[in-house]
Amino acid sequence: MQRQKSFTAHFFGLWGWLALGSLALGAVFVSLAVIGTRTADRLANQGADATALVTDTRRTSDGEGGTDYTVRYRFTVNGQTIQDRQDVSFLFFQSVSEGEEIPVRYWTGDPSVSEIQRGDAASTGLIGKIGTAISGILTLIFARLAWTRAAHATWMARHGLRRQVTVLSHQMTNVEINEVRQWKATWREADGRDGATRMASADKLPPEGSQITILVDPDHRSDSLWEGDLLA
Repeated sequence: MQRQKSFTAHFFGLWGWLALGSLALGAVFVSLAVIGTRTADRLANQGADATALVTDTRRTSDGEGGTDYTVRYRFTVNGQTIQDRQDVSFLFFQSVSEGEEIPVRYWTGDPSVSEIQRGDAASTGLIGKIGTAISGILTLIFARLAWTRAAHATWMARHGLRRQVTVLSHQMTNVEINEVRQWKATWREADGRDGATRMASADKLPPEGSQITILVDPDHRSDSLWEGDLLA
């Protein structure tokens, strides 16, 4: 006899994995926010200006319509030659050329921290902060959906009433997981309420016309569940 899924297994369905993915993405944005904001602060409050020589300009396409514009440069601070590069905007890229002298802002604590397009570090920090906020909101939304789904499934496993229904049809969803289209099997209960299984590939659903066992909320406050969706 198959054992029932745990609360954790129910949680880490689609919504749980989306919550985890949003959390991981948020960690990336936090890093951008910290690095960008710290660099911008250092350049603004502990920075100095110098003159840099443009040593190379390069345009790189990723083959999917995106283009990076990179400017390499060098400058001298206290007899030390610093070589660096910066990804810049298209307009800035168009305004400079190899062999040209341009202004550079560097951090006096470590001249290798520099920028030739002013405000780039601050922009990175701002993008990081916005991304962190959005990722945080999405993580909370997905986690709440996953928690609600898991709590509903575990409650129904303990208190739901078993009923027999006939599978009426398979309905295609708009969701693909690992390039596999997801479907739902539908039924109609004796009181006229319609129900459906959780999403799955078509081969994992009960056949149309087959008899299945569902769990019904005794108080009819929540949707019924197919017993098969509760099994590990």
